[in-house]
Amino acid sequence: MTRTITTSYLYVINEEKRLFLPYYFNPDGFYFTYDNKLLVKQFLASLKFLHKYWNKDKQPLMLFLVRQDMLLEKDKNLILEFLYSLESTNLNSLLENVYVEHLENLDCSSITENPIYNTTISQTHDWAEIRRIADRDKKHDERLEDALLDIVIYQKRLAVGRAYSEKATFIKPHDNNYIVKTIEEFCGDNVAESVLTQEIILHLGHLIRMEPELFNSILTIRPWYFVQLLVGRISRKNHLSIGQAYELLLSFPPSEIYTDLHDTLQSLSTEVTKLSELENLHVSGLTNIDNITVKPSNDDTLHIEDWAVYREEIGLANRLSSNFYKGVWHLLQQCKGLIIGDKYDPKCRISSELTLESTAGERNFDLLVDNLLQNIYSSSYRQLNIEAIESLNRIFKQNPKLHIVDDLILDVLIGYAVRIAWTKDKNIENYDEQKGLAWESFYTLSQHETEKAFIQAFVFLLKPEELNNEVQL
Repeated sequence: MTRTITTSYLYVINEEKRLFLPYYFNPDGFYFTYDNKLLVKQFLASLKFLHKYWNKDKQPLMLFLVRQDMLLEKDKNLILEFLYSLESTNLNSLLENVYVEHLENLDCSSITENPIYNTTISQTHDWAEIRRIADRDKKHDERLEDALLDIVIYQKRLAVGRAYSEKATFIKPHDNNYIVKTIEEFCGDNVAESVLTQEIILHLGHLIRMEPELFNSILTIRPWYFVQLLVGRISRKNHLSIGQAYELLLSFPPSEIYTDLHDTLQSLSTEVTKLSELENLHVSGLTNIDNITVKPSNDDTLHIEDWAVYREEIGLANRLSSNFYKGVWHLLQQCKGLIIGDKYDPKCRISSELTLESTAGERNFDLLVDNLLQNIYSSSYRQLNIEAIESLNRIFKQNPKLHIVDDLILDVLIGYAVRIAWTKDKNIENYDEQKGLAWESFYTLSQHETEKAFIQAFVFLLKPEELNNEVQL
């Protein structure tokens, strides 16, 4: 918030008086400046900060920029009410009592705006499109480094991206360029994922500065996990799939995401529980879930020295038999749908209805499955998806009456399998802090061991109340 103090001076530069807008009014910066609710919230937070920390002998002066487009959008009354609430006074009398900073031999340059970017925002307020353009144009907010500093000051770590990697974890301050580069490297390829991650970091930075008690139970702050929680809220409220809920989240103005994020932090344990419940698999066709028979393959004949290297190489080769694709087709007849790859992308879902329009072994169906697998960037993770599908094929083949009325999401199944494999025979108090190690370890397991974990994860999702009861295989 030091930027707030430095933009509250009256500057005399080369004998000319100049005033500077607060940093969040930059028209060519991040898109927060086009959200009226958020602007007012940020301005009030700045006033609160100045009231607490201003130590000059004269008064600060903050400018509030009112653009024409701000009075055209639906939240224009918010701006008008805010302006009416301010005391009116003569500008000259204000300048007489404001703190003055003298600077010499300084060149001041004006901001060059991006007309396409700014016109899209100011005229449409289509936030999904705004985020896509910002992501494409690699926009970033200069306050990212401030948000990270706030998080580090409160002795928290910030981990970006979906993968749990120490390389994507910040434990000390960094500049904006390094933060943005790390976000782009470790975030997924979903629509606007990079800018949405930045947005969540900025909100979290503001919240930890204003209400640090909300983060008391958190050691490592993971922005993407909060995206998952927000998507889960939307999915439950609107009865949407994960992919559809993510698309709807992108259409929300930043102020609404901020409010939802604040609400999520206030009831974090409840939201985490509800997200887990959303991932549960509901069964039909069986009167007793305990009647499900699950036996892993007896084939443990492969002698591989390094399974992590093997998965990386075999995932690149992509050698799959026609029986694999037929297995996927038959699997779809016993569930609502299968999501291969990014669960936040609706295009990664194969509906069971597709089996009504095709037959097992059709080339077009095989190509559809293959395309989804090839879209998974990591060859090692692609191979884990293949192994998970083979395990599911075996489960449903052994239980022909079993029917899942939900989508089978491979990301979810694999995530639970990693956790089960890591926590087995261990007393783990805080698994979230060990996820990176857990994933690294899982890649080193044999296919026989990962299959056991996939089966246990599947059964666990059917019986979420039995987390500590090991499935006997």
